[in-house]
Formats: sequence, structure tokens, C-alpha cells
Amino acid sequence: MGRIQVLSKEVINQIAAGEVVERPASVVKELVENALDAGATAVQITVKDSGRHIRIADNGCGMDGEDLKLAFCNHATSKISSAHDLFGVTTLGFRGEALASLASIAKVACISRPRASELGLKAVPDTQGQVTLSEAGCDYGTIFDIHDLFYNVPARLKFLKGARTELSHIQELVQQLAISHPAVRFELQLEQGRGFKTGGSGDLKQTIMDLYGVDRPEHLVEVRFEDEATGYSLTGFTTTPDVYRSSRKWVQWFVNGRATQSSILAKALQAAYEGLMTPGKFPVCALFLKLPLAEVDVNVHPTKKEVRFSQPNTVYSFVRAGLLETLMKTGQRVVVPVVPPLPSLSRLAEPAIPETSLHEPRQIRSAPHVTSAHVSRPPLPGLAAGPAPYQMPYPVSNQVVQQLYDPLEVAPSGHDQTQLLQSPDFRVIGQLAKTYILLETPNGLEVVDQHIAAERMHFERLMGLYEHRHLEGQRLLIPVSRPASPTLCTMLEDNQALLAGLGLEITVDVEAQKVTVVQVPSLFRTHQVAAMLDELLVKLEETGDVQLPITDMVATMACHSSVRAGDVLNMEQMQRIVVQWKASQRPWTCPHGRPVSRLLSHQDIMAFFDRPSLPVS
Repeated sequence: MGRIQVLSKEVINQIAAGEVVERPASVVKELVENALDAGATAVQITVKDSGRHIRIADNGCGMDGEDLKLAFCNHATSKISSAHDLFGVTTLGFRGEALASLASIAKVACISRPRASELGLKAVPDTQGQVTLSEAGCDYGTIFDIHDLFYNVPARLKFLKGARTELSHIQELVQQLAISHPAVRFELQLEQGRGFKTGGSGDLKQTIMDLYGVDRPEHLVEVRFEDEATGYSLTGFTTTPDVYRSSRKWVQWFVNGRATQSSILAKALQAAYEGLMTPGKFPVCALFLKLPLAEVDVNVHPTKKEVRFSQPNTVYSFVRAGLLETLMKTGQRVVVPVVPPLPSLSRLAEPAIPETSLHEPRQIRSAPHVTSAHVSRPPLPGLAAGPAPYQMPYPVSNQVVQQLYDPLEVAPSGHDQTQLLQSPDFRVIGQLAKTYILLETPNGLEVVDQHIAAERMHFERLMGLYEHRHLEGQRLLIPVSRPASPTLCTMLEDNQALLAGLGLEITVDVEAQKVTVVQVPSLFRTHQVAAMLDELLVKLEETGDVQLPITDMVATMACHSSVRAGDVLNMEQMQRIVVQWKASQRPWTCPHGRPVSRLLSHQDIMAFFDRPSLPVS
């Protein structure tokens, strides 16, 4: 007798279910996506028994008896009819596997009624996919009732996490769906009163604020970027660099309306925020990328979490360019409160939503990613090219930079000094701990790290001078030497032309295994040369880069050219640092991504002292 056997339909469905239904959140995903594909404008999700009992009700188009009989058959779907359709899928679901898989591992009941029918039907499938139908009174739409999830798959039950973890996965998933469909009313009811509601107004910005705990509208900037040549568009919202989280779960990508995980998109986001945000931190964002359907393969994974791009380099460059343009257009810099509120996964504050029925008619605005305004712009030049040359914030001469570069040593005189130091936007009120500059601003008390602010300003000055070939060097009276391995000596030799362009000259003695700094930029604080050389050697040894990134070199030089924590500053010096820092292109962070300032708002201060208001000036 042969050893190869044909598996039963029940076993086949359970194997398929292992790919589609990984945990309770997978059930919610498949059924809510079906509801959205059915045109629902309101969805209610109720979860009990740690996710083993799930009820989902919607006001979509509903199913008649013929559809209900076929719905639980494997690979039965209304979304596609041929292989060609796979390259033009616009619905969230299309594989026709979810309901058959679900019926093989749980006790399922479905009640549905199309709008044109006066009476609904109840469908109860068995593990073989056979459906029993009976009449049922119900409103139009569809209700799925899932009991005893994984009742016949004990191995899957064994590997489920605790109730809190499973419910958190469900909540995060429904938040994601609500953000991708802000014109749909969502209501999630979890155990112990947990969950949330959305209003379904179509206001994406407000939905993000409600669900992701962004407390101030000005912290979210709108992304609107389009390239007519490729047919690409990028819309949505992202936070200013001052507002960040320690996890990527607040970053949501939607490709042609579908929630997506993509290393290409993640890298483009990271590149756009590089130097603006502390490494290891991430913005809060919901970004909708729209591409020609033929350029995206959504049939990569059974859960459709991943997509494949036919032009990944073009997608990367387009997204990076769009985010960079947005961040550069933000205008004013926004700083976060000292203690920013974070949303709890266990209980989210509900926005003010009037009590309405699931089936109550209402006026809604279309979702932004569907009806985003057309933004006309010429085709992007060289989408796959590297970053554009660094641009100076304004024209600058060596003489002006000589005056502005070191606030501790050089000060302009007369009218120039008065004009530079006067500012209606802030008032320097002192120095704290020889490290922080305190500013009185219209919004409250701003605390500025003096070293980081000076470092940002110096970095932009040096980059601009490097691009315009204006950096001049000064010979050191006493050269600074350090031992170096033969490998490091070779690397420095390979980078001498780059270093010379920065006004930095380092001689290399491979035989003696020694490197010596003999010239630095004329604006460099010479007592920091040794520390700068030490850091340069450490970076070379750690990264092993043969060709040094110019931005890394300039960032190192800017760091060691700036005032330090512990330097005592007078009022004029502090004012000069702040004026120059605020004039920079990217004032949010230092080149390494550390935040420059924090704001203690008037509201925070008044709340601390239980004061209702401030005196009118």
C-alpha cells in the first residue's frame, strides 16, 4: 500500500486556517475587511472570553441565500473572477479563504440581509463547509458570531498569549482599520469596559489624534505629494520631529488603501527623518501611498500584510522626497510638552460621538486617501538619485560666518548687533545648570540645550561652506597626533581629499602607525581638536567605512566646535546662540538626532499651580 494519501477537506481547511487565522486578531481583520469591502459605513466589534468569542456587525450590502451557501466554500469570492484580476485588485480581500478556514476551527453563525430583502437568513456552516440556512429577522447588513475559536485545534490554543496581549493585538488592528477608513464609524467593545469609538466624520487628522494620543493639532503636518509622470501620490499626516514614540507601531502605511508592512517604505521614512529625530525614535504617522495597480503585487502572503513593488527604487525615492518636502515646509518648529501624554492600549478616551444607530443614515466626508486633492507638480528629476546637495539657508560670506560662528569670541558692533539680538518671539531669561538656556516665549517656558542648539547651527554653516568651497584652514601651532592601526591609516589616506575640502589636513605615517592633525577649519575651536580626532578614529574603526560620509564628518566637527555643557554664558552670548539656531533650516534636533529644546506650556504651568489664567499684559 502506498504511503501518499489525499488529505480530507477538513484537514486541508485547518492547514489553510493556520496561515490565515493566526490569532483572534486575524479573525477580526478578515471579517472587518469583508465588511469594508461590502460598503459598510458602520462596524461594531464585540470581543469576549479573551478573543475566543467575537461578534462583528456591519451595515454593508448583505448576502442573499445563494451567496451565503457559497461564502463558506474554499476559494469562493466576489472580488475576482480570473487570474488577470489579481493585478488590479482594489478590495481588501480577494483570496476566498477566510470564511472556509474560519468555519473549520470555530463555531460560526452568520446572519445577513440585503437592503432589497424584507427578511434575513441565518447560515451555520459545519467543518466540511456544508451550510444550513434558516430565516432570521434582522436589519440590513451582516452579523458574524464566532464561538469557541480553536476548539478543535488545541495546539493553536496552547500557543496563544495571555488575554491582555491578544486583546491589545485586536485593539491595535481596529485602530489601524479606523485610521485607514476615517469615514466609517467603528465601535470596539472589549472586556472590562475597554475599547473605543470613532465618529466616522472622514477627518483623518482628528482620528489620528483621538486614537494615537497626539494632543495638539499643530504636531501633525499634512503630507500631499504627487508625481504626474509616474502616477504616484503620497498623502496623510506625520508628526513634526519633536513628537516621537519609541516603537514603530505608531507608523502606519497604506498602499492603495491596504495596510502594509514594507522595508522599502520603512527605510524611506527613516531617511527622511535622519538628523531630525533621535535614533531609535519614530514619528506618529498615517501615510497613504497610491501607485498604479500593475506596479504592486498584493498576492505575496495569505494575510496580505506584505506587498511587492515592481519599481522599489523609484518608490523609495518618491516617498523620501515627499516626506522631506513636507518636513521642510512645516514653517514653525513645534516643541512637545515636558510630559507628553501617551495613549493606553488598555483604555482609550472616547471622542465626543453622538449616540447613533448602526444603520442610521448620515452625511460623511470621503476618506482622504480616496479623494485626496490633485497636487500638480513637474516630474521629479532623478527619482533614484541620491540626496540633493545641502543648501545654505541664506547666502553667506566668510566674513559674516566669521562673525556668527563662535558666539563666545566674536560679536558684531553697532546697528548689526542690535538688529541681531532683538527678537519679538522670545526673551532670554537666564542659564540653568551651565547647560540650558531659558526662554520666555508666547507659548510658555522653553528650555534649550546650549550645546545642541549651537551644534545644529554650526552643522548647517559648515555644510553650506563646504558646498560653496568656502572653508578655509588654519595651521596648528602644536599638531595633535594619535596612534592608529594600519587599516585606519589606509582609510584616512583614502579620505584625504574629502578632509581637505573641509579645511582639515591629517598626515598619515603608516610605518609609525600614527596620524597627525596639522590643520583645522579656521573657525574650529582648537582646544577640541584632540577630542574630534579621537571620535573620528573610533567611528572609522566601528563602521569600517572606506569612504567617510560627509555629513558624519561635518557633524563631528560641528559637535566639537560648539559650546559645551558647563560653559558659562552671558546674556548676549545666549541671545546670539538662540537667534542663530532658530534661523537654521532644521532647528528641531542636532545632526545626531537629539532634540534641541522642550516647552513647558503656559497651560502646564497654570495647571501645576492650579491657576485659572495668566494676567493680561
